[in-house]
Amino acid sequence: MKLRTLRRRFGSTIIDATIVAGCLYLAFLLRFEGNIPPHYVNTLKASMPIVVGLKILVFLFFGIYRFSWSYVGLRDLIQVAIACATGSLSVGTVLFLLSQWPKLAGFPRSVLIIDFLLTVTGVGGIRLSKRTWQIFFSRMDVPTTAKRALIIGAGDAGEQLLRSLQREKKPLYRPIGFIDDAPEKQGILIHGVPVLGPRRRLGELLKKHQWM
Repeated sequence: MKLRTLRRRFGSTIIDATIVAGCLYLAFLLRFEGNIPPHYVNTLKASMPIVVGLKILVFLFFGIYRFSWSYVGLRDLIQVAIACATGSLSVGTVLFLLSQWPKLAGFPRSVLIIDFLLTVTGVGGIRLSKRTWQIFFSRMDVPTTAKRALIIGAGDAGEQLLRSLQREKKPLYRPIGFIDDAPEKQGILIHGVPVLGPRRRLGELLKKHQWM
């Protein structure tokens, strides 16, 4: 494995560990309305390494550190949600087994639920952030020399082509619309680009957009 890949995965692990720890602390704060009782402060401190360690191990098992943040998609986010749910179940099981330990006795079940929701949001959101950033700035920074283009077909292949063009830093083409014959697709937006009409209207659309 290349050193750069190892560094990237190590960095992702540190980010996730920070998010998991922060989510657990925030879950306690929300559960106790911003004022954690002294007994539960000790519970938080005792459970923190267990929660962080278990969840990171589960994330490693589910392979979420192999995801590319630049190309994260719905399947990746579903995998993250499943990993977070498995991590929370693992934490709940371990805390139950250790419930006789005074510092972990009476661990609030509601904290586990709040923590799960926060972790899914945090871990999933951080993975969407890079792609969102790239898409946002790629649309703002399209060079004026980029040629306007129509994409024929608003199916999976057309959507993938659009995403590929939108990710380019200096695109040669700027898609302004789709051409598709399916009636149910007329007028819809795909990543902000409209389906302009069927193929029989191609000549009309070319004149409208001053290509002829």
